[in-house]
Amino acid sequence: MKQKSQKPSLPPLSKNERKKAGSNPEYFFLISKYAEIIRIPVISKYFLVNNKSLIDTILEDKDKKFCAPTSLYKRKKAITSPMPFSKNDNVNFDLLNKIYNEFNHSKNKEEKLKEWTRDQFEIFEISSKNHLSININNEARSIALKTLNELAFGLNLSDAHMVDQISHYLDACQFYATKIPLPNMPLPTISYYTFLSYRIILTTKLKKAWRKSDYKSPIFKNSKKFPAKFLKNQLINSIERISCAISWCCYHLTQHPEWQEKLLDNDKKLLDCFVKECLRLSPPSWLICRKNKNELKLGKFTIPGNSNVVISPYSIHRSKKNWENPLKFDPNRFGNNPNIEKNTYLPFGYEEKNNTDEHFDEYFAWSVISFTIQEIVNRFRITEDKLHSNRMHSGFTLNTAEGIRVIFDKRKN
Repeated sequence: MKQKSQKPSLPPLSKNERKKAGSNPEYFFLISKYAEIIRIPVISKYFLVNNKSLIDTILEDKDKKFCAPTSLYKRKKAITSPMPFSKNDNVNFDLLNKIYNEFNHSKNKEEKLKEWTRDQFEIFEISSKNHLSININNEARSIALKTLNELAFGLNLSDAHMVDQISHYLDACQFYATKIPLPNMPLPTISYYTFLSYRIILTTKLKKAWRKSDYKSPIFKNSKKFPAKFLKNQLINSIERISCAISWCCYHLTQHPEWQEKLLDNDKKLLDCFVKECLRLSPPSWLICRKNKNELKLGKFTIPGNSNVVISPYSIHRSKKNWENPLKFDPNRFGNNPNIEKNTYLPFGYEEKNNTDEHFDEYFAWSVISFTIQEIVNRFRITEDKLHSNRMHSGFTLNTAEGIRVIFDKRKN
């Protein structure tokens, strides 16, 4: 007799367990131990996949059964998730990839990054003199924006409030882009109309920056046509992921101050291990979502058509099946060329290797993150500002509700 396929069930969690989770990533991690596929409460067509072989099947998608979702949860006026760009976006993606590639292999890339981030480190210097707390998320966004702009965009960012408007926009996006309402989890506190006003103001400022630019990047096919969709998606796909990674690395430096001294040797391999471990425990892309058009069978489970199948790198990175002592902060696990299984380390989500319209360059991201962390360690000692909460908050990237706030103290030469 043929075995009947099972339907994914709800996790047997009590209200106290749900409250204990505190945030969506922690909640997903808590329920991931109960079954290979779990139907998420409240949203009937959301399924969390925890089985390694099923995750490989979904991400590689050789039979083309999945697509990227247009909206991560059904709700009127929901903000759509970031999507791969189409070729009608007035952007030459081949040239953009070439610019990234040339920079990644450039011998003087550290000198360029030092020049592009000079203003931001001056802000760190001023804050250290006054012993002020800094929201590292906003400063990291400035670093990511300025480096990407200098490398590829060519916008005039002289407007003093430009970065503030970008931060307001991204903070508002965090409440809508991939927010999945779960039991006992706080719902968005920013109204859709507030978000819309941020978006309109930002678009207006980006247009002004575009018009004022003396130099238009050659990646834009038509220098007179404002590439609104491309720039706004770059804010979400590239700038926010890079800034989020820098922020979490700074957080782990405050929690493990011994590493601030270890990294003073400017050992690139050690720095690489440190950054990788930070992003293992705190992956910027904490959730990957795919949509299946038709009913399909995953292992012994049947998934209804038009469902959202979600994979949580946050849970994968903390699973005992994939990592030894997964909750322990141990950068040395990445030393001596460790054998990391495929799809068990996904700090920036899963990028299709054959996508010619690639909009996020991981090598460039690693360069900016590593350079920034090394410069911070060489110039400052940083401590956590304990007056502010670091309670985790999940939008389209992993963040905290109040931002990660740290205090810079300048090192004595």
